[in-house]
Amino acid sequence: MASGADLIKVGILKLPRDDRAPGLVRREMRRWLGAEHPGLSRLILAASELVTNAVRHADPGQGRNWVITALHEGPGFLRLAVTDPGSAFSIPHQVSVASVTETWSGREGGRGLFIVNRLSGGRWGTHTAPGTRHRVVWCHLSPTPVEDKDPSGMPSAPRGTGPAQAPPSPRGASARLAVPEPRRPR
Repeated sequence: MASGADLIKVGILKLPRDDRAPGLVRREMRRWLGAEHPGLSRLILAASELVTNAVRHADPGQGRNWVITALHEGPGFLRLAVTDPGSAFSIPHQVSVASVTETWSGREGGRGLFIVNRLSGGRWGTHTAPGTRHRVVWCHLSPTPVEDKDPSGMPSAPRGTGPAQAPPSPRGASARLAVPEPRRPR
């Protein structure tokens, strides 16, 4: 696992927490990496899903109308982190494959973290920023396309990836890997 010193900042973007945010983050990712970057489509999809979740699920209130997206490059991966004001009632979690293929068939919503999990090969997680309720959801993406696909049509994990490990967290942050929990979908 790379240390924080091994990460190169590509960009940080503060967005309004509204319906424009997913489109704005997609545009900025294209600008940061360039249209020819081999990992761009995976990054755009992951960023769009995470920002959409932040817009929909963070608690409302004065001073809470923001989402911060940060992109760093590490040795052999892109690290995307989306920070929002947090929620007292919801914790990001992935829905099961059965939920995506059966229960959610034909419905919009509820699949964002399932998609992020697939795009990142399970290398994602969440933590609360120290001293705040701000939620950080991160993922590591391959900077190159993965051509192997499973029957659902989603990209599969890159070969040779092990279990997800939390990236370096700010001092005092309690990082935890996102695992399914019995809470409302985020």
